[in-house]
Amino acid sequence: MGATGALFYAWYLQRTASSRILVWAWGACAVMLAYLGLDDMMAIHERLGFVINNRLHINGYYGESFNWLIYFSPLALLGAGVLYMVAKNLWYSHRTSALLIGVGTCIMILSLLVEAYGGYLLTHPPFSVPYYYVLIITEESLEMIGTSCVVGGILYAMRRVSKERLKFS
Repeated sequence: MGATGALFYAWYLQRTASSRILVWAWGACAVMLAYLGLDDMMAIHERLGFVINNRLHINGYYGESFNWLIYFSPLALLGAGVLYMVAKNLWYSHRTSALLIGVGTCIMILSLLVEAYGGYLLTHPPFSVPYYYVLIITEESLEMIGTSCVVGGILYAMRRVSKERLKFS
């Protein structure tokens, strides 16, 4: 749904002769949100991290790979940059949307830090298993809240744009 909203906004910007960079940023945002949805369903990042670990002869912890945080960090930085460009574009016209996207991005970054801390605890015993489960629940909750904020910001901007388009039609 968020990917559809971002694609709609990219189409709107293209129709209003906005800069190509903004259209590209919104298109990249749509692709990123579609990937995040797929990844959440299929756990692609953990599986790819495990495969890369096996290829590099690095052992994970019982099949779990927290090294994906390192492997995917360039993509995460690119995604944060895209969300920054999108929020910057919305700042003057749709400030609430920009704030939601910014807060959502920060919450998603916090979820990655919680996951990295959980991985650190697993590889440096002794660790408390119940505490680790609390970290998993916290990380997944933060990820869902952050993504919901980003998608909410995009959908709010899309709603505002569609109302503006109806006024001037």
